[in-house]
Amino acid sequence: MRQWRLPSLRRRVLVGLLLSVFLLWPILILVGYLEIQNEAPPLKQVSMAMQSVVAQIDDKAPIEVICSRILAQQKLLEALTPNTADDAVLLWQVKHETAGMLLNLGRSYRLPDTDLIDGNHRLQIGDASFDVLQVTKGPWRIRLGLTSVTDLRLLWMLGKDIWIYLMVAFLVQLIPMFIAVSGGIRPLRQWSQRIAERKPDDLRPLEEAARYSELEPMSNALNTLLCQLRGKMDQERAFVQNAAHELRTPMAVISTQAHVLASATDDDTRQQAKLHLEHAAHRASHLIGQLLQLAQLETDHAPRPAQQLDVAQLLRLSLAQLFPLAERKAQELSLQAPDQLWVTVERDALQSIIDNLIGNAIRYVQEGGSIAVSLNLEGAYWQLQVSDNGPGIPLADRVRIFERFYRVADNTQPGTGLGLAIVKAACQRLGGSIQLGDGPEGRGTCFTVQIPMQALTH
Repeated sequence: MRQWRLPSLRRRVLVGLLLSVFLLWPILILVGYLEIQNEAPPLKQVSMAMQSVVAQIDDKAPIEVICSRILAQQKLLEALTPNTADDAVLLWQVKHETAGMLLNLGRSYRLPDTDLIDGNHRLQIGDASFDVLQVTKGPWRIRLGLTSVTDLRLLWMLGKDIWIYLMVAFLVQLIPMFIAVSGGIRPLRQWSQRIAERKPDDLRPLEEAARYSELEPMSNALNTLLCQLRGKMDQERAFVQNAAHELRTPMAVISTQAHVLASATDDDTRQQAKLHLEHAAHRASHLIGQLLQLAQLETDHAPRPAQQLDVAQLLRLSLAQLFPLAERKAQELSLQAPDQLWVTVERDALQSIIDNLIGNAIRYVQEGGSIAVSLNLEGAYWQLQVSDNGPGIPLADRVRIFERFYRVADNTQPGTGLGLAIVKAACQRLGGSIQLGDGPEGRGTCFTVQIPMQALTH
């Protein structure tokens, strides 16, 4: 029962064919009606034949001869009678001045012997209406009557006949059309069956090429999606392996120092083991926090409430919290920003961008270096820049610098390689972008973040 509620290609074809029949029906009726109107009316056709008969009348010929000539034309007149109606009736009457009524023929109806002038007349005979033509030649008077057909009746008769032919054509077309549709969707059924039979971790592309050009885009899109999913799963495996590798070191230190702390016999050894234990625990906690933050940014697509924030004030507060770290390394930390810059944004994602960019700059810039933070408005976007005169990032490493756990080869500073990956994920979550360039005077680095004034909330 549920399958009948779902959209179906076969039903769409059936409905499409029926609609084409209904649309074609009035068009064919109109064409047939116009053709009949453009042709000579039936009574005119018959009158032309009757004129040829009248031309054969010779006043000197015997009455019997003339009547035989008229009767000889009966088949011709009957053949010219319009066949658009089953009840079409042809009446004709022949009268001589002296001989009187010679012929008065017709089915169920007879023309009246009334005084009429030559020409066309509309007479009501019984329950039927007739178009009557009268021609007089000498003593001969010939009348021809033909049942009248109104426009409405003509349209009805045309519609009835055309509808029968259209329904026959519809049934004839329906069978090959259903066969063609069934054959066309067979590859889709085969693909769905093959995919259903696969194991959950089997993301190989479909090897069979599409037989029809219309299915090729779907085949390519599906194979592209499978490749992307396979790449995503490979990234997740690498992510888990790297996370386990990064956690192994602090956990090993914690285990070792806990053993040393438990077995130490003097205060200096205990104090040293305690410091190492706290440092390892802090490193593990920081790594776990970054992993959770990155996972939340990348996988949590649920809408988050955005709020009106003064980005300039948030930057000043963040710099005030990070200033002690820069002061220990005698670094110059500056901010160039307007007094206020109100935007609609998700606070947690924005805070991750600020903390990681400025925190990385403080961590990797040498002692006595300078870090400049600027905030400005660029059209429908607001822009945050963090530049420094530190060691910089080689061009070869800039392509992968935003990957998870990626670190520059000759970097000796402690870190997890997750900070910039978190920044990129946060920018994407807010509908923005991040770019990496050279710092002032070609030294160091410059990270530029652009986010819409009405940032996304998912």
